[in-house]
Amino acid sequence: MHCIHYVVVTATNHKEAQESVLSTMEDWGSEDNYKSVIGSISKKDKTINNTGTGHFEEMNSEEEIFELLNEIYDNPPYNEIPSKDLLLKSIKNKEELTSSERFLLLTYYDWINETPKKIENIWLDEIYSWSLNNIGLTNISTDYNEDMYIVGLDVHG
Repeated sequence: MHCIHYVVVTATNHKEAQESVLSTMEDWGSEDNYKSVIGSISKKDKTINNTGTGHFEEMNSEEEIFELLNEIYDNPPYNEIPSKDLLLKSIKNKEELTSSERFLLLTYYDWINETPKKIENIWLDEIYSWSLNNIGLTNISTDYNEDMYIVGLDVHG
């Protein structure tokens, strides 16, 4: 499955930002994992540089990325919150959980532990950091300044 993972990096231009992210992510995953740069956005002048490669056609705007990442928080990857009875059942361990109950509990648990807050500053915050096979945001920037770029990665994990 393809997804977009965003990476914040410090660089002097779009090309350097894109190459830096690909170089940093080079060893991630296995030979079955595919990644390519969709494009990048400059913090300084808000310019977007699309590469025309990958599964996704073009880089989203800064505002669209912000909305997408916060939608992850607002719409967690589970269909329902586990009921009190299911939680008690899992704690007391009196009954065997079904596979769907286990999946619901584990997904809910992962979401609670890996998604601590909404994105407030797209240039500083992270969500699903280094989990490149999830829609998320990883910050590898060395400084918070105007020479920052958000690079969009098309990742097949």
